[in-house]
Amino acid sequence: MNTIHTQSGITTRVAAILVAGLSLLGASLVDAQSAPDQLLFGPQQYLRTTGAPNEYTDTITVPASVGAPFQLHIVNGEANGQNRISSAWIKINGVQVAGPSDFGQTVAVVDKTITLNPGANTLYVKVASSPGSYLTISALGTKILPTPASLTPNPLTLTVGSTGTLTATLSPAPTQAGTLSVSSGNPSVATVPASVSFGIGQTSVPIPVTAVASGSTQMTASLNGGSASATVQVNAAAPTLTSLTPGTLTLTQGASGTLTVTISAAQPTAITVTLTSSASGIASVPGTVTIPIGQTTAPVSVAANTPGTAQITASLNGTSASSTITVTPALPTVVSLLPLTNPVNLGGSVALTVTISAAQPTDTTVALSASPGGIVTVPPSVTVLASQTTATFTVGTTALGTALITASLNGTSASASVQVTPPP
Repeated sequence: MNTIHTQSGITTRVAAILVAGLSLLGASLVDAQSAPDQLLFGPQQYLRTTGAPNEYTDTITVPASVGAPFQLHIVNGEANGQNRISSAWIKINGVQVAGPSDFGQTVAVVDKTITLNPGANTLYVKVASSPGSYLTISALGTKILPTPASLTPNPLTLTVGSTGTLTATLSPAPTQAGTLSVSSGNPSVATVPASVSFGIGQTSVPIPVTAVASGSTQMTASLNGGSASATVQVNAAAPTLTSLTPGTLTLTQGASGTLTVTISAAQPTAITVTLTSSASGIASVPGTVTIPIGQTTAPVSVAANTPGTAQITASLNGTSASSTITVTPALPTVVSLLPLTNPVNLGGSVALTVTISAAQPTDTTVALSASPGGIVTVPPSVTVLASQTTATFTVGTTALGTALITASLNGTSASASVQVTPPP
């Protein structure tokens, strides 16, 4: 078999014949959108010469943007009936698609629906008739319009009030700019623009999504009769910390206090808030506090350990709130008044010693009293000097009987009895 190249150039007359043949093809198509409209090969002329074997081979290449249906358009000779082939054999990839029965002197055009593979395909032509007769062959395919092949991610998870992006993948790559139609199955849950534009060759089209309310909805992107869908799941916005109150709190060493943590909104599940202290030796809190279902606040217990200042911080979902705790020294208390019992003769006196809980940086005044009155005399108070824990005072006698001496300080007290007896 010889591979013979056709005559150089196509004459004006041959071109006219091709146009006429293509017009006949267009008139025979019912659905213009699905009709072959892309020229893949030709017009190529195959001439019957005086030599043999008058066999030709060529290659029909199918690009990715063209698909079925495919058509082989064969123009036989000239439009006026001259130079027509009476017999021919045409094969595509070794399969005969036209034979001698398809040709004759009265046959002007032969159209055959053929099967082509992506990429290269082999065309074989053998003509048999009077020398000078010829066939002009063209191959056509149908343009594959881009459609959405996928919509990702699927699902897309968002929180109320946030935005996200779905990506529509177009296949094949568009050969001209266009607009992708987009819709939301439930706009009250999430919304998308009604349309999104894309450019030539753009295969990935971003689609902005806005989360409106908790729920689920289906997003659909459509183009050229094809579509792709993805689910958008919208969850309630994660709670955030709005406050830790009061902002400042003063406690006495050894005492405890309460802070209140508040979140942005009540939740359907219990929420755990993390707590920390900048100086737990001064003021300490538990590691976490739980806000019950349907609540927005919870109390936080603070223990005042030693004098100083510490910052308590509550943290949740990347947000935080703080309160400053100041611990002051513990107020002194009366520990004892000794001796507990004190017999003394009338006219005499007795010394008592009061002890407080801790030495103070300044003088501490302890109140004194005697009950019943008229038996003894005591000063109204006694002073414990700074850095000291004890002080001694004198109790005088005025009448026979027993009196109870009481020392009082900051809500605490201690007592001792003085029994006044007759002189010897």
